Amino acid sequence: MNGSELLKSGRVMLVLDPVPGQSGIHILYEKTKQLMNPLPGEEVWAVFYNNNLSRLKVLHIDVTGVDLLTRRLNHGRFQILNLVSSF
Repeated sequence: MNGSELLKSGRVMLVLDPVPGQSGIHILYEKTKQLMNPLPGEEVWAVFYNNNLSRLKVLHIDVTGVDLLTRRLNHGRFQILNLVSSF
């Protein structure tokens, strides 16, 4: 499976409001359901970040269940591009 096949049927959303670093899979799942309202069986990716941009959390929902991936930086910050102003 290559990267282009990964997102053929799903939606991806960057949540622009930071979430507390201790937010777990249940809190992020509820927030994703409120924001994206996924249909049963729909593949959804929601990307969250914390206040100081040192941690990213990616919530993935599909027919098999829910996954939470976390990436933490020891030094530096993630950069969030302002893509909204481009449209």
